[in-house]
Amino acid sequence: MHRFHYLFLIVVVLYLLSCSTSNGNSLSCIPNTNCSCYFEETSFILSDCDYALPDLPIPKNVEQLTKIIVQKGLTRLPHKLCSYKNVQSLDLSESYFEIITDLTCLHQLKYLNISSCKIRWINHNALNNLNELKTIDLSQNQLVKLNCSLFKSLTNLVSLNLSSCKLEQLTNFDLLLSLSHLRTIDLTHNELLTIDSISTRTWLHLTSKWFNSWENSLAINTSISFTTFFHNKNDIDQSDIKNIIKKLSRSIFSNSSSLCNCRDMFTYQRIFNNIRLESNKTKAFIKDRPLFRAMCSITTGERLYLFNIKNYKQYCLPTTTSTMVSMF
Repeated sequence: MHRFHYLFLIVVVLYLLSCSTSNGNSLSCIPNTNCSCYFEETSFILSDCDYALPDLPIPKNVEQLTKIIVQKGLTRLPHKLCSYKNVQSLDLSESYFEIITDLTCLHQLKYLNISSCKIRWINHNALNNLNELKTIDLSQNQLVKLNCSLFKSLTNLVSLNLSSCKLEQLTNFDLLLSLSHLRTIDLTHNELLTIDSISTRTWLHLTSKWFNSWENSLAINTSISFTTFFHNKNDIDQSDIKNIIKKLSRSIFSNSSSLCNCRDMFTYQRIFNNIRLESNKTKAFIKDRPLFRAMCSITTGERLYLFNIKNYKQYCLPTTTSTMVSMF
């Protein structure tokens, strides 16, 4: 039995060596699987493995590889992943591993795709010190609850996809907002009722770090309404609110769960007007920002624009004093 196992390992090694010397050719390089292997000087692609791999093979040129794609192949997070220490692009999507324990050895990683892997839990230190990482796709997993402190050390992160993850709860969301290079957070198609409340003090701390908010604006796409997400505006100065609004101006919030409030509408339409007058951007540029198309609903089911002075006057000003008080 030991001799047979030894001979099997020799066969695997010989196949991998032959693969590594080929240039862009497809070979069935892993015995007893349907895997097709594509090797080039700096990339390694495995396809058609049908979830037959418990780990990644290690080719001869492993230190030269910067790109790995293994889709629908793995039955667990690879133990030998750290052997690919120079990898910059890693796609393990549509594999099967419920837990992400540790990826910290991949110091050169810039792109990570672990979407559709049935992931339920990620170790809070799993992504520590991945300073080069710019893009993470975690979509279509089963995370349910996620602590955003997981991403706090990713100082160069630009894009984070958390769509269709069955998310119900996000905590420490302010740690994501504090990442200065982050430009996109996709939270669509989740079951979020709310995002962890951000305190007034934290908002003020964030605004102190946000410079050139137009150019460095953040696009959050979520089913939470803007008024739910930013609920404590009454405790923040208008100048800071303007910075927050400019920073979030590319964001898309839900319009379905937000009831119109005259005090909110008055504040937002006034701030919008000030932003438009103070900004060197054109009116068309500002109006094209998704946040300024945010809406709220009235009792008749009609929807009004939060940042529109005509809607404010139409809905709020004709009312009686007693009605106005009840709306605040």
